[in-house]
Amino acid sequence: MKVNNIQEFYDLMFKTRDIKREILKKYIQGKPISKSKIDSLKETTEILQQIPQENSKFVLKYAENKKVFINLDYEIGELEKDFYFLNSNMEDFLKYLEKLNHNFKQDIQKGKHFLANKNIDNFISDRDGTVNNYCGRYNSSIQSIYNAYFLISLAKLIKKPIILTSAPLENIGFLDINIMPENFYIIAGSKGREFTWNNQRYNMKIDSKMQQFLRKLNERLQSLVKEPQYEIFALIGSGLQFKFGQTTIARQDIYNSIPKQNSQAFLTKVTEIVREIDPDMKIFTIEDTGKDIEIILNKQDGKSFSEFDKGDGVKFISQQMKINLENSQNLICGDTSSDIAMVDYASKMHNYNYTIFVTQNRELKKNIEKINSKNLFVSSPDALVTILYEYSKKGVNRK
Repeated sequence: MKVNNIQEFYDLMFKTRDIKREILKKYIQGKPISKSKIDSLKETTEILQQIPQENSKFVLKYAENKKVFINLDYEIGELEKDFYFLNSNMEDFLKYLEKLNHNFKQDIQKGKHFLANKNIDNFISDRDGTVNNYCGRYNSSIQSIYNAYFLISLAKLIKKPIILTSAPLENIGFLDINIMPENFYIIAGSKGREFTWNNQRYNMKIDSKMQQFLRKLNERLQSLVKEPQYEIFALIGSGLQFKFGQTTIARQDIYNSIPKQNSQAFLTKVTEIVREIDPDMKIFTIEDTGKDIEIILNKQDGKSFSEFDKGDGVKFISQQMKINLENSQNLICGDTSSDIAMVDYASKMHNYNYTIFVTQNRELKKNIEKINSKNLFVSSPDALVTILYEYSKKGVNRK
């Protein structure tokens, strides 16, 4: 099999997702896994490695033989980790992760000490960059088997753990790239405005007039990325994501494949469109991460408007699910400033919270420490999920 265009690439990744789901289900049940299924992961790695390259970057075609240059470090790297995970014991696998991740061994030791003798009641975490390694494209950031197994190990101790992301739940969203079976985690998208648990979908109510503004914006952006000079922005990073109560459009990826001038010009263009729809900027808030442009419907309280953040999402989920954050030991995990809102909300409910952030950014550390005093900072998502796995081995089932 050969992969030459972007659609073939995504088809292959989602076929691999389905195989990973089958393998994981058997793995957590302790059932034998066929060698052919495991070998298929290796075969996928080889197919990806055979994609044509130019100047050390993989090249895929789109839209009548146009080219997109991509880095496949995540896709190939995670497949290789899973193949090793399924063909070795845990001790050897953790040594393998240590070779791949800076400060891994030190982070694990610090994490064990940080969570020693703790009885965590609630777990709330961001996904990308926190409990999942970053990928150059959201659409192909399929969860790894080892990653899912480590997170499931933690979920067995906690009643309703939450993974909350800015991405949508579907089309293409969190549920599409997740391989964990249902009901291990509350899976939340759109900063918590939508989530699923126990085979049921929950959506925050949005005023119909506000929703009309968002629909108009989505139509404009959908037309924009059909223009030849802008279509590349639907193919990199997060692409164009229509979420519940917000929209995301990429302007750069983690490999900085878009020239800085073009990326900045696209930000200006998108900002102009938002201001045409909402001249007073009461309806929307624009957040520029440097990689993504997040356009978020504001909260409306009477005639006043304010920004909706992940703290509001945690509030909505905890109220709907009757999760008691008060008088509880809560662990909140993130990796960027947008995740601080979750820490802030939890701190308002109870002042005895723990945080683990995947960051070495001094300013971000200081901002977290202003809110919460019990913090740990680690260098990689692999380190964080391994810490959670090691914590789960204490075996105190709190469900």
